[in-house]
Amino acid sequence: MRQNVRRRILRGLLLLALPLMGAPLVGDSPACAAGTCCKVCKKGKACGNSCIAAHLRCTKPAGCACNG
Repeated sequence: MRQNVRRRILRGLLLLALPLMGAPLVGDSPACAAGTCCKVCKKGKACGNSCIAAHLRCTKPAGCACNG
């Protein structure tokens, strides 16, 4: 149980640190810059290769979906 809590804390810290380490933000992927989006998210926001609700936090790496 204790190790589970430790893993969750470390994962949360890593997710917070990714933008500071230069990882591309979701919706800022090279696919968006090149205009080759696989999906354009109008209601929600881009998350990896798909769209999610705007109030949710994305935990996937940048993909081909773009914010529109």
